[in-house]
Amino acid sequence: MDKLKLAEIIGQRLRLLRISKGLSQSELASKIKSQQRDISNWEKGKRLISTEYLFNVCLMFGVGVDFFDPTKDDVNLQLAAQITE
Repeated sequence: MDKLKLAEIIGQRLRLLRISKGLSQSELASKIKSQQRDISNWEKGKRLISTEYLFNVCLMFGVGVDFFDPTKDDVNLQLAAQITE
């Protein structure tokens, strides 16, 4: 899988988490000590999130790094369904 496709998948899952908690991009950025433009770039798949920020996102939302692993779609779809309920 190329880096751009990976960034796109991770971005989609990040957006899902953020919206499920009712947070704006600015609010999420503030909570993980980033900037709104970074969140936007990650969600659009323009940039790949760093491991430091990914770790902070996982802690904040209570998900494992596996949630962002594109090779584990079945598990992630189940988690996504639980998050949005």
